[in-house]
Amino acid sequence: MSSYENTNSQRIRRILFILVILAVIALIIGILNNRGTFEKKNIVGNSMGNIRNYGYAAYQKGWVYYVAPTDDDVNHVGLFVSRVDGNSKKQLKPEGWKDEWNVMSLNVVDDYIYFITIQTNKAVSTDNADAINDDSIDNKIYRMKLDGSDLQLLNDNEFYNESYGIYVVKDKIYYIGNDLNIYSMDLDGGNRTALSNKKSGFLGVSENYILYNDYPETITEETTNKDYITYIMNLDGSDSHSINGKKLTSACILGDYIFYTNEDKYLCKVKIDGSEDQVIVEKATYNLTCSNNYLYFFTYKDEAKSDFTVCISRVSPSGNNLNNIKELSRYSQFLNVVNDSAFYMDSVDGHGYIYLYNHP
Repeated sequence: MSSYENTNSQRIRRILFILVILAVIALIIGILNNRGTFEKKNIVGNSMGNIRNYGYAAYQKGWVYYVAPTDDDVNHVGLFVSRVDGNSKKQLKPEGWKDEWNVMSLNVVDDYIYFITIQTNKAVSTDNADAINDDSIDNKIYRMKLDGSDLQLLNDNEFYNESYGIYVVKDKIYYIGNDLNIYSMDLDGGNRTALSNKKSGFLGVSENYILYNDYPETITEETTNKDYITYIMNLDGSDSHSINGKKLTSACILGDYIFYTNEDKYLCKVKIDGSEDQVIVEKATYNLTCSNNYLYFFTYKDEAKSDFTVCISRVSPSGNNLNNIKELSRYSQFLNVVNDSAFYMDSVDGHGYIYLYNHP
């Protein structure tokens, strides 16, 4: 073999070696990217749509934190963590955890998981009269570290019993107080501050805004709960104003738009300033929730043809690419989305199962 051929052969081997190294590096980067290694930690604990759907699942840096029945007792729920593909599953059960808790409204921010626990206490009279049963709701706000340690009680029954949602955004927790006003408190439960005096509750909290319902400015004898309209204000409670004079049901914010369902259950969007109010899906939609890339909701397969098979559907924020991505056996009570995977419940052979579905 000539020196030229030998040199050329060595050059080809070096090129092939470099290509193999580059391919390995690309593979490693792809794996790390899928695991969320390059993602930043959350500053918003969960989406409006997920919290409105009980907040049973939240996502951060390649991990899904979710509520599900425990393996030892289907009547008890536990808090679990796993990769999006279901691997590395682990139950988080710190000291002080109670199996009878009903857990919801998961928020994951930085190194902590925040959530609500609900427990019904039954008080029985101690006198000789007939027993008096007083079923009272004992709701609390907790947080614990991502590994399941350091369980901390942040709010002991000092928020509205019928409110099942909290929002953790940046360095504050937002919730409804016993007086039905909107409050914020620090991440350790301190510095509780009323942000409103409307006693109307709220729909949701985003990175920059709070949405809530209130009566119109002029109230008459004919005014009812159906007359609520949706307002928007800053996170500190300032600059409160109506969006478009309507009640926005199932509202969530993506970018400069608020997505909601109208009285006909059609999916709509409107700009935060109230302009460009329009229908984007002229079809009944339920349990709306949002990710960065799609709007997810339940609908019927073909209501016009009396086919009421429940489907998980999704559409882009522009209203394009509408399609049914999964047919269900029955209507699920909730629909959460984590990193563009649908988290829901369906039944098989009379038993309910929780699924995480990633549409290709």
